[in-house]
Amino acid sequence: MVATTQLDTDRRGPGLTNALWRVGAAALQLVGNRVELATVELEEELRNVAASVLWGVAVVALTSLALGFAGLSIVLMWWDSHPALASLLVALSFALTALGIGWHFHGLGRARESVLETTRAAIREDLEALRRSPGKREN
Repeated sequence: MVATTQLDTDRRGPGLTNALWRVGAAALQLVGNRVELATVELEEELRNVAASVLWGVAVVALTSLALGFAGLSIVLMWWDSHPALASLLVALSFALTALGIGWHFHGLGRARESVLETTRAAIREDLEALRRSPGKREN
């Protein structure tokens, strides 16, 4: 026969101690769930940032090559007849491309939700559920 301790008896029986143990366990489980959710969100954000950086480097490299060759072809085509116009067109195409890329990335930054937004929303829902009166809780 296994001997039970007073602590085991208190956890199984009704009373204030049992209720406190259950509240503490529920609180720890709630915090653990939110920490796990935050960890998943941070990992996802890290993957998104890494992918954005890699794609950004690829876009910059390929755009630079394309603009360089386009500029070289414009200069070679028009150098004999209009050298100033050729240089101006090349500079203008570089400036417009830079503005377009900047505008695109500006729009991407504004469209994203903030980091840990899902975790903060879940915590707000938890707080609202705790603030409700005991008779209005959903189980």
